[in-house]
Formats: sequence, C-alpha cells, structure tokens
Amino acid sequence: MSKADEFVPDLPVVEKVIELALLPVIQCCEEEMGESLAANLIVVSGDAAGQPLFIRGTRQNGNDRARGAIRLTFRKTFDPGRHRFKIEAIYPDLAAAKNGFSGFEIGGDVKLEQGHINVRTIGKIFRHNVWAWQGWR
Repeated sequence: MSKADEFVPDLPVVEKVIELALLPVIQCCEEEMGESLAANLIVVSGDAAGQPLFIRGTRQNGNDRARGAIRLTFRKTFDPGRHRFKIEAIYPDLAAAKNGFSGFEIGGDVKLEQGHINVRTIGKIFRHNVWAWQGWR
C-alpha cells in the first residue's frame, strides 16, 4: 500500500475513531502521568492535511499541562467496507518531566456494516524519544 491508498473518510468515521480509539489512550496517559493532555489533531491523506481539530482529555486540572500534535491517517483495503487507521501523537512538553515519553501510536481498522461504524484497535505503542512522524511502516 502507498500514499495513493490514503483518503479522508466521512466525518462520522473520524469522530468514531477519535471516540473509541484515541480518547481512551489519552485518558490512560493522563491517569498514568497525572497530567492534563491536549492536542491539535489533523487528518492526513498523502501529502495533504485537513483542518486541525482540538482534542482534550477528560482530566481537568486547570491549564492543559502538555500540548501535542496528533496525525490520523486512513488507508483503503481490498474490502471496500473496511479501512485501516493509524494515529500518531507527539507531546514534546512531556519529555523532560516523564523520562523521555514522547507520545504514542495506535493502529486499527474501521468496518462499515449495515449503517454501523465499528472501530477496532489492533495495537498501541507508547513512544520514548521519538520526535518525528513515523508514518506507515
């Protein structure tokens, strides 16, 4: 697969991936670190990027301690009702305070079945000292 297979799905698909795959990981990071996290999320397709969406976790302790950047990418598969997604997050503000923690990566897929959007997270990686976008490998 290549960048030609990347696309931007309809907004309800993006929202469901944020709700079911991204926000639980942000909340887990907040609980582990005792910090409030926020980020600008951009849906990327090939070399084009959409308008940023502001994402905030659920921990409310005044100001957002750490702000980061998140990229969400979708790829088509051989099955037109199934798409893969990859989320990459980089939080440069946390590195010194949290032993080099730099963000995370989440992979999964979306299945569109009978009007329902089913999101499945396949893997998560918590990154340390990774400051560049890795993309699909």
